[in-house]
Amino acid sequence: MKKWNNTLNIIIGSFVGVFIGRVIYTLWDFRTRPELYAIQSAPWYTSILVNGVFTLVVLLVCVVIKAIIKHKAKKVENQITRYPMKIEHIAMYVNNLEATRDFFIKYFGAQSNNGYHNSNTGFRSFFLTFEDGARLEIMRKPQMEDPNKTITRTGYIHIAFSVGSKEKVDELTDQLRKDGYEVISEPRTTGDGYYESCIIGIEGNQVEITI
Repeated sequence: MKKWNNTLNIIIGSFVGVFIGRVIYTLWDFRTRPELYAIQSAPWYTSILVNGVFTLVVLLVCVVIKAIIKHKAKKVENQITRYPMKIEHIAMYVNNLEATRDFFIKYFGAQSNNGYHNSNTGFRSFFLTFEDGARLEIMRKPQMEDPNKTITRTGYIHIAFSVGSKEKVDELTDQLRKDGYEVISEPRTTGDGYYESCIIGIEGNQVEITI
């Protein structure tokens, strides 16, 4: 639509420019050679009027088309605005709900709800909310698959937390190391410009710590 709009602007500018040029030329020619116009039956400004009407018609058509394009573009914009997309939360199954909840509360400042329990299915869960509004749902069922969590498996692989500075990345990484969690990637600046570390957190799940 933008391409069409730019094309119409060029057409409008061209026709207006040509019309102004013809008006200036006709006025100059009339003053320079009035005898040529005297022998004509039509007034000297007839060509100006004809070109003016033609230019006006072209301008009106272009304006109408531009209005239609603007309306369609606005409609598309409203549709996009009306349905904003965001990640509402991420969920993970765990073996020990309380230990997992306490891990994210202790190290990453999470706040937990009171939990949910379905007595019919045995399903239990907590929603953990972080400072910027991001949410993590941790869940447990009586029967769950618990395969080995290899570092480079396919699928969701880690949760990344932004802690605000290099110093805080270093500090939290050292604290987790001292508390017995394996640091699989020391704090460093990556090739794509991130300063980060990565640890094996609760129940073998990777947690990335970045600025």
